Amino acid sequence: MSKSLNVLGLKVPVQIKKRIVVGNMECYGVYRPHRKTIEIHSPRDKATLIHEAFHALCDRLGIGLDPMIEEILANAVELLITENFKVIQKK
Repeated sequence: MSKSLNVLGLKVPVQIKKRIVVGNMECYGVYRPHRKTIEIHSPRDKATLIHEAFHALCDRLGIGLDPMIEEILANAVELLITENFKVIQKK
């Protein structure tokens, strides 16, 4: 599956990976700023895609948030969208 998101004019490829590891932790998705790519575990997992798209947006804006603050905001934006716009999360 070859997909991409447009993040303020930047084409960010979305790759489907069976296993995603960040540090020592396995996760559902990750934005890789050095490659400008998003990796997600399942193409149907819209919530994770929204979450990682927020990280891509922060990177694109160059705002340099504290990583913990950025993660809190990514979780909040993910919930805001999934709870209000009928995004169905299937893992």
